[in-house]
Amino acid sequence: MVFKFQNFNRFQFMFDRLKIPIHVVVPVKEHKLTAADYDSSGDLIQSKADEYDLIEPIVKSTTNTQTDPGTSFQNEGGGPVKTAQMEWVSRHDDFPRGTTITVKTSGRAYQVESFTYDELAGLTTYYLKAVE
Repeated sequence: MVFKFQNFNRFQFMFDRLKIPIHVVVPVKEHKLTAADYDSSGDLIQSKADEYDLIEPIVKSTTNTQTDPGTSFQNEGGGPVKTAQMEWVSRHDDFPRGTTITVKTSGRAYQVESFTYDELAGLTTYYLKAVE
């Protein structure tokens, strides 16, 4: 017998207060090509990426903005590049690494770096990196 935590929808308050409209684009899955992946003229059929319009919270990865403003530096191309770090709290647990999230109000784009599933709350926290 498996115990199932009943949260009685107590996490709805956070969603109501922090939710914003976002556009999610899931990258095309890579797979081995078969004859079905080509059309009658022999050209490769391009798969379309899955797109979703959701209203879910995207928050800073830290609440202490004095000592850690939610940014870090990564070495790319011979020097440090400032990278914004955010968290996306979602009821969906099926978005892979590399998924692009665009905030509709500001136009800022982020990409999923990693994720953690919270089984008790029924929520997935996606850790995002800003994309230029």
